[in-house]
Amino acid sequence: MKRLTILSIFLICLIICIVIAGIYQAHVRKIERKYNVSAYNCMSNMKTIYDQGLSKYAHDNRCFPDSLYELFKQGYISDISKFSCVKPLNSSLITSQEQFNELCDYIYLGKGRKPEHEKSESAIILIDKMNNHKMIINVLFANGVCTEIKKKNLDAFCKEYNFDYNQR
Repeated sequence: MKRLTILSIFLICLIICIVIAGIYQAHVRKIERKYNVSAYNCMSNMKTIYDQGLSKYAHDNRCFPDSLYELFKQGYISDISKFSCVKPLNSSLITSQEQFNELCDYIYLGKGRKPEHEKSESAIILIDKMNNHKMIINVLFANGVCTEIKKKNLDAFCKEYNFDYNQR
């Protein structure tokens, strides 16, 4: 039996390290995808709320609704799951606006706003509740633009847009 040389031992260790690094990297990507998928679904729901609900309601009524519950109650958005990105919603459990607001994953700020006066990104109409996602907050502006804010930048964002989570 041949003895292992230092070079062969080194190569074996190198191969083992490469395999371990590959497994670790795959695990990290899986975790990243899990959180990004949730945030992506959330952003997709916000766009649906804007496209199928808020913009159509505003076209019919010349202003945004007083609450997101009106979009659901009046049939602009019949799929209750669009109002949640974190937990599944059951429409049979929602019998009042208070229940809806408690279960909805978004904070609505569009009450009474007139869409024709909201052409810039300066007016936030929909924003994630604080604990929806670990590292980001999704925001929908009155012109339909949806973006994500890293939580580490949230204070600067809130100051820029004059928004206070503590009042919500």
